[in-house]
Amino acid sequence: FNMGVISLNIPMIIKEALVNGYDWKDRITYYQDLARQAHRDTVEFAKNIPIDTAPLAFRFGGFDGVPDWKNGVVGEDMVKRATISFGYGGLNEATMMVSGQTLVENKAVVAKEILDLLNKNIARYKAEDHILYALYGTPGESWLSTAVDKYNAMFGEDEYSKNGYWTNSFHVAVDTDIDPISKMKLEIENFHRSA
Repeated sequence: FNMGVISLNIPMIIKEALVNGYDWKDRITYYQDLARQAHRDTVEFAKNIPIDTAPLAFRFGGFDGVPDWKNGVVGEDMVKRATISFGYGGLNEATMMVSGQTLVENKAVVAKEILDLLNKNIARYKAEDHILYALYGTPGESWLSTAVDKYNAMFGEDEYSKNGYWTNSFHVAVDTDIDPISKMKLEIENFHRSA
């Protein structure tokens, strides 16, 4: 089972870095480290959830693992089998900020750099924390418009945020002049192996 996701507002992080003269990769890592600490806190909290709060999940096999029967809590065994995720969105807009090109024009070079960085950090976190961290392409139904609202509140509306939403995770922007087969090919070749 998955214990949740914290989605990183990648365009906002990059804009903050560019405005303040920071290295954008360092800022992504900084915010991912903050999310990591919140995830570690969640894992510790989850170990002590009383199993009677969700008996089908914790007592009767809904989730994999054996609860800590003696103390009546979820316990270490169940939690160590769960994943917890780092989400992302807006790689098209982030690519435009860094390179001046859309994700398609840039051939996804910047977007892959971002995903490689997120994955590299996740591999380090897994080794250090012994937690099953995962990467999650956050869908945009509600979060990506909220992310833009936060961006606009901090930086004002600009050419990147004028649509009122970020592009879903690694997707090609809907207004890109590209045929469906080329779009799918670009996304499959560049992201289905990375994300």
